[in-house]
Amino acid sequence: MRKKSLRKRYLTILKNAFDFSTAEQRGIVVLCVILFLLIGYYFFLSRYYAEKQGLILTESAAVDSFLSQQQHYADSIYASRHNAYTQGKSYAKNINNQRFTPFDFCPDTMKVKDWVRLGFTEKQASQIEKFQSKGGKFFRKEDFKKLYCVSEETYCVLEPYIYIPAQEKQDEKRENPNVAPKHTHKLELNEADSMDLLKIPWIGEKTAAQIIAYRAKLGGFIHIDQLKEIKSINQERFAKIEPYLYADAAKITKININEATISMLVKHPYIEYYLAKSIVMQREQTGKYASLAEMGNILFIYDELYQKIAPYLTVE
Repeated sequence: MRKKSLRKRYLTILKNAFDFSTAEQRGIVVLCVILFLLIGYYFFLSRYYAEKQGLILTESAAVDSFLSQQQHYADSIYASRHNAYTQGKSYAKNINNQRFTPFDFCPDTMKVKDWVRLGFTEKQASQIEKFQSKGGKFFRKEDFKKLYCVSEETYCVLEPYIYIPAQEKQDEKRENPNVAPKHTHKLELNEADSMDLLKIPWIGEKTAAQIIAYRAKLGGFIHIDQLKEIKSINQERFAKIEPYLYADAAKITKININEATISMLVKHPYIEYYLAKSIVMQREQTGKYASLAEMGNILFIYDELYQKIAPYLTVE
């Protein structure tokens, strides 16, 4: 009897403990719903941040891989140039340890600042100006070698960018006696519109439109050889239109790498996504670039690529 009494007592206690009013039952349901929502929200956030962290790690790994490839390529370039240097054929030696930024130019119209922009020192530029002030003229490309500061190696580097308008017109007339030029003087590519380009032999509406479109993407032409990067201009057509054109690098539009976003940088034909990403990430981590050379050294950009993109970039 005692056991039955105890069991009955316990059942009564349990019944009283779980005997809820209607309001209490509603409260429990609401509490359970809130509890399940919190648990679901916790698992959702955990998964979201895990995926986000994975994406960050993936992008970081891709950038690291890109930088590693750049370093490897730079090392291989350095090694090849070092070997060439030991044989007396290094690129630095060929241009007398000077870094030139070639662009199409007419020696007779160049000023001191233009020679400096080309890569000559202030002293060398003054020597050239002195030569010109004494009546020195350039009647053909080979006359450029008369300058004391122009070695044979320097001439070989700059020769493709020299033009002598009068002489080239005579040569063109001898080579194409039956072709009557529609344009009587050299056309500057960075200021020419489609109507100007259509006056050049062998340039039609489609090619003129492609030249202007590509110029907009580049920000301007550094030299006319860049026309060969346009699909419709092959080597044969380029050879025909080259005598009529030149490019003034001073007229290009530059990108400020201390302000540009990734999307702005990748619009340039010479800048790939991971290079743009690296430029911006490095700027965010260490602060603004003090110079373009600093960007090249930090990101291990191999020299050919640096020479190609540097004229289109600025730090101010």
